[in-house]
Formats: sequence, C-alpha cells, structure tokens
Amino acid sequence: MTNEDSHEHQRHDFLIGLITGSALGVGAMVFGPRLISGLREQVAESARSLGRRAQGVRDDMCDAVAHGAQEVERYATEAKTDRAAKTGTRSAAHHSTSAQQAG
Repeated sequence: MTNEDSHEHQRHDFLIGLITGSALGVGAMVFGPRLISGLREQVAESARSLGRRAQGVRDDMCDAVAHGAQEVERYATEAKTDRAAKTGTRSAAHHSTSAQQAG
C-alpha cells in the first residue's frame, strides 16, 4: 500500500463518516420531535399513574388512622365505663356497710 492509497482511504473514511453523520443529524431533526413528544407523554402518564397510586396510599393510611382512633376511643370509653361501674359498686357496698354499722 502506497502513501497515496493510504491518503485516499482516509479521505474515503472521512466522507463515509460525514455522510453518516449528516444522515443521522437529518433523521434526528425529522424524527426527534416526534420521539421526544412521545417520550414526554410517556413520562407524563407515568407521573400521573404514580400520583394516583400515591393518592391511594394516602387514602388507605387516612382510613387506617381513623379506624385506629375509633378503636382507641372505644377502648377508652369501655375502660371509663368499667371503672365507673367498679367505683359505683364499691361505693354502694361501702354505704350499705356503713348504714348497717350505724344502725
């Protein structure tokens, strides 16, 4: 291979690279906006889907907290009622014992 052949080969490779790069650039300019628009729509839909799932999780958590609060209130009311009943029983027994002792 002579020096002239090597030079010709380099020029040929450069032209192929130039043509390939130009074709890719034109393709990107023609098809790029559509691809980017489609990609943008996919990202937006993914964000909306994620938002809906997050809303569902938030709603489930709110329901669980509300249910827990109702349970705590129910247990507190039962405990208060039981305590009042026990105190009332002791108080009535105390009164009857005191009355018997006085009489």
